[in-house]
Amino acid sequence: MPPRLIGQYQSFTEANIGRLCATGYTKPFTTLEAGIARYIHDFLNQTDPYR
Repeated sequence: MPPRLIGQYQSFTEANIGRLCATGYTKPFTTLEAGIARYIHDFLNQTDPYR
């Protein structure tokens, strides 16, 4: 990250999924890489991705 952005940009986030799992949620989570690939394939590769 460029030094001028330090302190002005959130560089790391992590969800606490403990409460979700405590409710009995057991489905697998999507990895970042798979989510990005799906976004590109299913959304950006459409003829008009903004419709």
